[in-house]
Amino acid sequence: MFDPESTALDILIPKYLVHCYIYYKLGTSIISDSQFDTMAQRIYRNWDDIDHPNKDLIDKEGLKSGGSYIQFTSRIEHAANYLLRNQDTTMKFDILKLRKAIDKYSMNIGEENIHIHVPDNRAKERTHLGLSEVCHKCPRSAWFAFRKIHQKEHPPQLMRLFQRGHREEFFFTELLNRIGLTVWEINPKTGKHFKVSDCEGHLRGTMDRVGKDKLMHFASTTDAFLIEFKTSNDARFKKLKKEGLKKSNPQYYGQIQGYMGLEKNLKGCLFMSVNKNDDEIYIEWVTPDPEALQHILVRAEDILNATAPIRRIAKRKGYWECKTMCSYMDHCFDKDRQSDRSCRSCRNARPIAGGKWKCVLSKQKYGKLCKQWEDCNVK
Repeated sequence: MFDPESTALDILIPKYLVHCYIYYKLGTSIISDSQFDTMAQRIYRNWDDIDHPNKDLIDKEGLKSGGSYIQFTSRIEHAANYLLRNQDTTMKFDILKLRKAIDKYSMNIGEENIHIHVPDNRAKERTHLGLSEVCHKCPRSAWFAFRKIHQKEHPPQLMRLFQRGHREEFFFTELLNRIGLTVWEINPKTGKHFKVSDCEGHLRGTMDRVGKDKLMHFASTTDAFLIEFKTSNDARFKKLKKEGLKKSNPQYYGQIQGYMGLEKNLKGCLFMSVNKNDDEIYIEWVTPDPEALQHILVRAEDILNATAPIRRIAKRKGYWECKTMCSYMDHCFDKDRQSDRSCRSCRNARPIAGGKWKCVLSKQKYGKLCKQWEDCNVK
């Protein structure tokens, strides 16, 4: 249950904006009047302590009466409709029945039954903020990636692991199609992969697959749903089985919530993971989590608006997660470590609408590195 007294102040601002839109624009409410009033009063009391990019959309004096003049943005409208849409329309999926169908089909798979497509591992350079990045535990690591502080080079072994994951996607797709689901890799309307976008084109993501259960073998409706696949080593797989996706891998859970939140037609997610040691399969049905989506959008705004390093999860370089899970440790802690020189890593670069960038120096054109480059990674 939503408690406006215990909710973090930086989360309270987007919640207030969303619930104002639901009440004043859509003419309904999904929280009580007392909860709404408590939100407004708490924001008013702590106004000077709140540092949030959307605070200026609220009229402070209007908060005293529980109502306020709001400048509603398209992002607020989107979040409000998503929250309202997922209140009482949760799609159900019979995971046990699906598992039995997979196991039954697996008993009859011959070597020639499923032909695996070998994917092209050559990826285009990412120019946007990916949902996988924005959901990283450390906000600064995501900001480093977005500003291209350092170009990471993956070793050959890791590239082969990436391809292993892609091959499993094709296997799972064929498997699900053969047991009665309809699964698409390519969007029939666009001829391209299923993608989502927000934050004026700077926040983007590409989904693994989208599916439907047209005959309702396993699902409670024929609505479209997201399908995500993942390979896991033995230790991660056991942790996933014990704790579930949200607790064992919050980064990937957030990524899934971002897909569902930004693509309004998806009613849930069929998540499947395979143990690379013994081919055991884990299956979980993930329902939409509007609060997780709000957290993602707040984090994305922080990253997009920052021209200097934002908060990090550790104060010292030796912290284990920095050593094992981040490629930017040296750039984060070493004062003399300079960023790779590019327009993106310059403190004069700003993201603008359409997923584009500009240079704030009036005579300079973004994309052409100049002598006035200044490292945005200021220690």
